[in-house]
Amino acid sequence: MRILARTRLIPMRKDRRQFLSCAVSGLAGLCSLGFKGAVAQWESPREIFLLAGQSNMSGRAPLAGLPAFRHIDRVRTYRNSGEWTSTAEPIDDRDRSVYPVGDDDASASPGSAFGDRLAELRPNAVIGLVPCARGATGIDQWARNLSTSALYGAMIARARAAASDGELKGLIWFQGESDAANATLANAWPGKFNRLVADVRSDLRHARLPVVMTVLGPDPNRSDFPAWPIIVERQRTMALPDNCVRVSAQDLAGQPNDPIHLDTPSIVTLGRRWAEALHALL
Repeated sequence: MRILARTRLIPMRKDRRQFLSCAVSGLAGLCSLGFKGAVAQWESPREIFLLAGQSNMSGRAPLAGLPAFRHIDRVRTYRNSGEWTSTAEPIDDRDRSVYPVGDDDASASPGSAFGDRLAELRPNAVIGLVPCARGATGIDQWARNLSTSALYGAMIARARAAASDGELKGLIWFQGESDAANATLANAWPGKFNRLVADVRSDLRHARLPVVMTVLGPDPNRSDFPAWPIIVERQRTMALPDNCVRVSAQDLAGQPNDPIHLDTPSIVTLGRRWAEALHALL
C-alpha cells in the first residue's frame, strides 16, 4: 500500500565519503551515486522498513570492524532530519532531528546489515530504512500517542512521510532492556507489544504489516536489570500477532565493557537474521 506525504532527496553528508551528483533534464532529475569510482543510477526507495526500539536498535556498537556491505548502494536511509540519503552508519544520529527520535550516542546499528542482506535477497528492490529508535525507553513510552512530540507519534509521522513514493513493507522491533528493571514490567511486556503492533497497523492502515520482534541478547548480569531472564522468557514464548515472527539475539555477544549492548559482529549477524525473517513474510 502507499501512504501519501511529501519528502525530499538530498546528498549524503560530506563526512560519509560518498557523494551524490545530479543532472536535471527537463522535468526529470537523473542522479548518480559514487562509491569508490563506480557510478550507479540513484533511485528512490520503493520498499520501506521501520526500525524501532531502544539503544540496541539505534546502535551502540563500535564502527570499527563493520564489513564492506556489497549491496548497500541499493539501500537508502530516511534521516531524522526528514531527508533520504545513501546509507552509512550511524543511521540514527540526531543531526537536525525533526522529531524526538534518534540518539546523541548512536553508533553502529544492525540497520545497515539488515538493508544490505535484504537488498541481496530482493535484487530488484531499492530498500528504504526509517530509523525510529530512542535509547533507554521502556515500552510504556511507546504507547499510542499521535503527537509528534511522542515516540509513537513521531514514528507514525516518519512512516507516512517516508512512504510517499514507496510502500511500507515491515516493522523491525528491538526493545525491552528497560523493561527488565523489575518483574512487573517484564511480565506485562508481551501484552503491551501486541497492543503496539495492533495500533501501528491501524494507524498506518496496513492490517497485515509484517513485523519482526527481537528477543533480547544475553543477560548482562547487572543489578539494575534483575528481570532480564523473565522478559527474555516472555519474549521467547509469547503468542505473537498474525504475520509477526521473532528473531533471537540470545546467542550473540555483548560488548566486554558494556554487556547490555551488542558488539559489532553481533549487530551484523542480527541485521542479517532480520532480513531473512522479514523476507520470508513478504
